[in-house]
Amino acid sequence: MTRGKTTKLRKKPNKKEPKNSPTTKLTEWHIENAYCMALLGLNDKEISAALGIAIDTFAKYKRMNDAFRLALQRGRVLADGKVAEALYHRAIGYSHPDTVISIYKGEVIETQVTKYYPPDTKAAYTFLRNRTRNNDEPWTDAKVLEITGKDGTPFHQLKPMEEIDISDLNVEELHVLKNMIPGLSTKADKLIKKKEDE
Repeated sequence: MTRGKTTKLRKKPNKKEPKNSPTTKLTEWHIENAYCMALLGLNDKEISAALGIAIDTFAKYKRMNDAFRLALQRGRVLADGKVAEALYHRAIGYSHPDTVISIYKGEVIETQVTKYYPPDTKAAYTFLRNRTRNNDEPWTDAKVLEITGKDGTPFHQLKPMEEIDISDLNVEELHVLKNMIPGLSTKADKLIKKKEDE
């Protein structure tokens, strides 16, 4: 038996892709799954890994492909909206129909009931705080910390570190101060040495 000559099929030459073109081809599957993962709350890095797309390519798709970018935005907005709606219902209280299944004398009985959930003040507070977080309204959780000197003097009027008198502190206090305030470490070291020599 003689072997016939085998010929290799040539691949069609690839058209050169533009320099900044993503290497993975974006499909409808990518867009649909990106939307679903955005609904779940995944970030860009997690979505790109799940889709098998490099993060740089993912970023290029977001810039270059409107359908992809909108799918991500729609998923995130929809997810946030559903959570906000659920939090709102929990904050004001709500009720819904339900079916209770029980067994009486060997028979399965389905009873229609209305379940009621009372308003929850923590949910109300959370809802209002997050709703107004970008406004100058009273529900924000902003904390103001005012630092003053020993006698209530505003902080900007306090003495510079070089002028602070720490000579009445003992060695242990000087070590603590040295670790807490690096600007006083040289002064503290001199006083520690002086006190230990005494």
